[in-house]
Amino acid sequence: MDNINIIRAAYDSAKKDRTSIVFFRVGIFYITVFDDAKLVGEILGLTVKTRECDGCSMKYLSFDEDELFGIVRNLNSHSIIPCTIIETEEFDF
Repeated sequence: MDNINIIRAAYDSAKKDRTSIVFFRVGIFYITVFDDAKLVGEILGLTVKTRECDGCSMKYLSFDEDELFGIVRNLNSHSIIPCTIIETEEFDF
């Protein structure tokens, strides 16, 4: 399975039973992808990045550990749905 499909499957699985913004911990970074990245970027005025992955473009935002908790706190202050953090080694980013 291509890496983008692995990321998509992990994202879809995480979103299945949650109404939250999903952040994946990948190494020392936390990333949010696809629609969640667009939503976070729009709310917080951040520029969403695009990464070419297996011939597809993927929207994402990444944060280091020190930034993440401020981001989550800022999202919560905007009355946004909760955030979920998922530890993963399923994919490389």
